[in-house]
Amino acid sequence: GGGYGYTGTGGTGGTGGLYGGGGGGGGYATNQGSGTAGAQGIIVITYAPRTTLSKPPNNLGLVGYWSFDDGTGTHVTDFSGNGRSGTLIGASGSQTTTFLTSGTSWTVPSDWNSSNNTIEVIGGGGGGFAAGGDGPSGGGGGGYSKITNLTLTPGGSATYQVGAGGGAGAPPSAGGDTYFNGASLAASSVGAKGGSAGTSNKTAP
Repeated sequence: GGGYGYTGTGGTGGTGGLYGGGGGGGGYATNQGSGTAGAQGIIVITYAPRTTLSKPPNNLGLVGYWSFDDGTGTHVTDFSGNGRSGTLIGASGSQTTTFLTSGTSWTVPSDWNSSNNTIEVIGGGGGGFAAGGDGPSGGGGGGYSKITNLTLTPGGSATYQVGAGGGAGAPPSAGGDTYFNGASLAASSVGAKGGSAGTSNKTAP
C-alpha cells in the first residue's frame, strides 16, 4: 500500500505481482493516494512429450526392440520377444511448457502425456482501494492450485478461463477466477479463486 501521511497526499499503492498479485491501496492522508489494479491470472502447463514408435510386424531377427513409450518410470520393455527388458539409469527427458494468459480454448497436443504432466493456475489479483477511502487496503492476491497427470485426449480441446485483475477504485473490484478444463470454476479439473477487492477501513491508521 501507499505510505501513510496524516496531511498532504498519501502514497500511490504498489503494483501487484506479474501474475495474480493484488493491487496496492492508496496511502491514507488528507488527500488519499491512488490504489492500483490487481494483476491478471495465468495457467502454466508442463508435460513430458510422449513418443510412440510402431511395433515391428514380426521379430525380424532383432536382438532387442525398445519403444521407450512407457510414459513414466525407468522400466523399458523389450518387444522383440527376446526378453531383454531393462532399466534406464541417469536418463532425463525434455519437457514442454505452455503459458496461457488469454483465450478460452486450448488444443491438446498430439504428443500429450497423461502420465507425466502438471497444470498450475493462479487467479487474478484483487484491485486496491483508490482515493476517497479512509485507511484503504490493497487487494488480495489470487489463489493458486495445481493438478498432476491430468488425462486429456490428444487432438481434443480444453476450455479454460484466465482471471482478469481487479480494477482499482472506490470501491475496487475483485480478481477473476482462473480454471482449466471446464466451463466454470466448480466444473473444472483445476481452478483458483480471484483475490478479494481492497476495502476502506473508515479510520485513520
